[in-house]
Amino acid sequence: MYTDSLRQPPTDKSMRPHQEAVKLERTATESGPGEMALVEKAARLQAIMDTTVDGIITINEQGIIQSFSKAAEHIFGYSVGEVIGRNVSMLQPSPFRVNHDAYIANYLGTGKPKIIGIGREVTGQRKDGSTFPLYLAVSEVWVGGERYFTGIVRDISEQKKASEEIKSLARFPQENPHPTLRVARDGRLLYANPTSKCLLGTWACEVGQYLPDSWREIVLESLRSGMNRETEVQCGEILYSLIVTPIANEEDVNIYGRDITERKRAEEALRFSEERHRALVQSSSDAIFMLDKGRRIISCNQAFLDLFGFEPGKVEGESVRLIHPSDESFVTFGEKAYPAIESAGWFRTEWEFIRKDGALVPTEQSLSAIRDPDGTVRGFVGVIRDITERKRAQKELEEYRDHLEQMVLERTRQLEEAHKALLHDEKLKMLGTISAEMAHEIRNPLMSIGGFARRLQKKFPDVPEIGIVVQESGRLEGILKRIENYLKPVEMRPRECSVNEITREAVELLSPELNREAVKLDLDLAPLISPAYVDPGILIQVLINVIRNAARVMDREGRITIETFESDQNIHICVRAPVHGVKIQDPEHSLLPFSEDQQDISVPVCFRLLRDMGGHLYLKQEKGAVVFAASLLKVLQPGSQAGEKST
Repeated sequence: MYTDSLRQPPTDKSMRPHQEAVKLERTATESGPGEMALVEKAARLQAIMDTTVDGIITINEQGIIQSFSKAAEHIFGYSVGEVIGRNVSMLQPSPFRVNHDAYIANYLGTGKPKIIGIGREVTGQRKDGSTFPLYLAVSEVWVGGERYFTGIVRDISEQKKASEEIKSLARFPQENPHPTLRVARDGRLLYANPTSKCLLGTWACEVGQYLPDSWREIVLESLRSGMNRETEVQCGEILYSLIVTPIANEEDVNIYGRDITERKRAEEALRFSEERHRALVQSSSDAIFMLDKGRRIISCNQAFLDLFGFEPGKVEGESVRLIHPSDESFVTFGEKAYPAIESAGWFRTEWEFIRKDGALVPTEQSLSAIRDPDGTVRGFVGVIRDITERKRAQKELEEYRDHLEQMVLERTRQLEEAHKALLHDEKLKMLGTISAEMAHEIRNPLMSIGGFARRLQKKFPDVPEIGIVVQESGRLEGILKRIENYLKPVEMRPRECSVNEITREAVELLSPELNREAVKLDLDLAPLISPAYVDPGILIQVLINVIRNAARVMDREGRITIETFESDQNIHICVRAPVHGVKIQDPEHSLLPFSEDQQDISVPVCFRLLRDMGGHLYLKQEKGAVVFAASLLKVLQPGSQAGEKST
């Protein structure tokens, strides 16, 4: 049923927002950038105008449409772009259309209004050509010295239909399936059709008797105001909507009833559904919010307030920018999200937002469009989930995975080293067997050579080569003894030594051999280098073997470079031999004695000797060179053992 409020014509008060919007927009445009506040106010008034139920249309003195509200678009079926700049007569059917400009000219010429400030029922024409009754109220407004006319229009098709229905009900009261009654001014029931029996039972009243006092008041108020009154009455399981209508030129009223039981049930179901969904939204642990097309927050649940630290009632109407950490974040999110929503209807992503206290929070957000029946996007609904704990768990899992991989690599390395050590031990056992046999076979000839060399040295003391033979024979006997006792601890006699002096001595001893082989050698010895804590005899033996191996693998056009330097804890000797291509497939494998591709054990012996002396020997292939690098214990303070500092 239709209430009296639907029958009321538009008032000057309802027209004020649009008039104010026109004035402010015009004034702000003429005043320039300094009046931007007025523009914003005009925008707000325009937003109010667009949300009114009545259509609002503004024309100039020539009848050209200047503005066209959203409700007007809905009423006439035109979009604003189709009417702006065109004559308002397009919204009227003939013959009113051809006379409209004459009406305006008459008013401008005489100043006598026929409709301005009064309001009347007229006929409108929709875009599809159909006509309909509408109520039109026109007001005049001056903006910047120019006259405009603002019309408030309301489609009264439904009201007319209801009025005709009421007349039909009055014409056939006996046949009317709805209650129809007539009541006198004093509240006496004059007539009731058969369908009114339920109401009469509720009121405990018969024709000729008086209605209850409350209903007498309703009848009197309707007669005094001359307006319809609507109320509801429950009759058992049926709910009636009753319209009290004064009869013109009489002191009676008609009461027309309509069964609204199903409508009320539907409304109640809708209300219950809304409350249920509201309860679901409020009880959700996810932050839920709604935005308008301008990305302003319309509503949000408690989880949204808790997540971002806002107070109730403080975010409605605010831009969603307030949860973005920067303007760039706000703009970038819009560039990604809203085109996707426009095409697919939804958008989901992970995004970092900011709380009121400035703390950043990683989230998972989904955003969906709210559309009108015609598909127009009216707003957006979003769901935000805090994934801080999930991100932390992912990070911990990644760290654990990396640590696990590191542990696997470390364990694999340990197993490889254990395998190499086992292989090394097996080959050492073989070396012990071979060394015992080799010592037995070589010792006697070597002792004879040494004895003859010493005799020759006595006869020819001035021949240096004989001295070298004597010295090298002694060293060979020592080497033979060490090979023979390879599995036994090596007796070390470490002391403070100059690594540079030992290096020069080793090169001098090898110089005849290097000259014969045409091997070129450069020394790059660090000056003032700290002493090392080593056995000089063993270190000379190691250097000789290393230099010989370097000479064996080097390219003859290159030069061997021997470099010494020191670090915090060690003295280093690097022997670098220039080579082309790959000479060493597995450097660590070459340090094991008696490997399958090894021709001698000099490098493994050197590795063993340096290790027993507290140092280390490295063999590696660099770009264009093979490098033998020895690391020796450094005497940190003269007079102390390696690695110790005097206090």
